[in-house]
Amino acid sequence: MTDKKKPTGTGKLIASIALYFVGELLAIILAIFDSTKFTWTMAIAMFVYGVAILGLVCALGGKDIAKPTLKGTKECWKLCWLLLAVAVADNVFDIVVNALQGKFLAVEPGWPVRALMIAVYCLGIGMNEEASYRGIVQNGVLARFGQTKRGMVAAVAVTFVAFGLVHVLGSPLSTPLTATQWVLKFLQTGLISVAFSAVVIQTRTLWPAIIFHATYDFVSFFMETGLSNGNAPQGDYIQTTENAMELLPAIIQFVVIIALSVPVVISAVRIIRDAPVPDRGAFMPSDMDE
Repeated sequence: MTDKKKPTGTGKLIASIALYFVGELLAIILAIFDSTKFTWTMAIAMFVYGVAILGLVCALGGKDIAKPTLKGTKECWKLCWLLLAVAVADNVFDIVVNALQGKFLAVEPGWPVRALMIAVYCLGIGMNEEASYRGIVQNGVLARFGQTKRGMVAAVAVTFVAFGLVHVLGSPLSTPLTATQWVLKFLQTGLISVAFSAVVIQTRTLWPAIIFHATYDFVSFFMETGLSNGNAPQGDYIQTTENAMELLPAIIQFVVIIALSVPVVISAVRIIRDAPVPDRGAFMPSDMDE
């Protein structure tokens, strides 16, 4: 009797690619809830979208990757806390720069309710983006190529590129300064992706990364949307103006944020380097890792 041939993971990779584009289609549908002002409808729609994408990951065979873990959460915060500190400092920097320009932060009535809306919205983002990239993309590549360390690195690299691109696609490249911002934003979000990829490889669950990601975005959105004007969070990370001096602070910010993120990325790379292989990810049977 011949041994049963083990699955190669190609089918899971193809299914992951298809599932990713299903998620992108849902994102287009989600856009109908966009508005200038932040609303409960937007927050709930994003939360439901995040739950749906996480559900699709579980349906593909990765139900264990949706299990919460306190130990994994502690490991995530131990690795990534500096990223959150940098996000707080970045917000403070923006407040100081605006104040120097005569644009003072005004705390508007109703901010506790807006803070709760932002928390719901950011939890939806955390579920959506972690399920899409560390869940679908990373585990799809691991399913096919996770037999070796090179395959694991490829999974992290593909996720790096996909996560970086989704934050800059559609942004202008009309001038050298806007192109510089484009590259720096791609690199910044890509490096964050490496840290989250390491967390998922280490903990074998998405929830620690989801919670940290949601907290990171909450910090990023809270000052302007929560405390002040109540405008909906914007995805336009690239500033455009004909005045080059007005773009210089944004470029400096990107460079400083990237530089401060380097220690986290170094630790993440070490985690990936030391992770055991084979690691076929969440979409393949656990005995495939033996």
